[in-house]
Amino acid sequence: MRILPAGELADALLAHADVYWQTDNDATPRHELLDAMHRGTPIVAADRAVIREIVDHQRTGMLADPDDRADFARMTDRILRCAETGKRLGEAARAESRKRFGAADSAGRFCQAYEAVAGLTRTYPPLPNEPATCTTRH
Repeated sequence: MRILPAGELADALLAHADVYWQTDNDATPRHELLDAMHRGTPIVAADRAVIREIVDHQRTGMLADPDDRADFARMTDRILRCAETGKRLGEAARAESRKRFGAADSAGRFCQAYEAVAGLTRTYPPLPNEPATCTTRH
């Protein structure tokens, strides 16, 4: 096993990972966490409020006590010892990622935020395949 800092985790390596760990004590999750979810890589992450907004413990990944290395090892062991567990977690993470963090959904949320800040109102219908929230005018 080779452990890489999250910032150095290249997409090619993530594609072959058995498990993705996010042990950081940062206030925000790293983008690699979402990349791992999108790829269907099983996740073991620090049990922090911001991570719980993304990872649903035992459904889309495993959450471990951020101050307990043995807890990370136990969660990882559960995934590595049972291929079905890893597969189930990965598939659920992939589905959740595409549902909540896909391009169209993200664009729609961005447009909603922009509209709210700019005080824009909708005056015309959306174009085909355009998020409805992007059809605004002053």
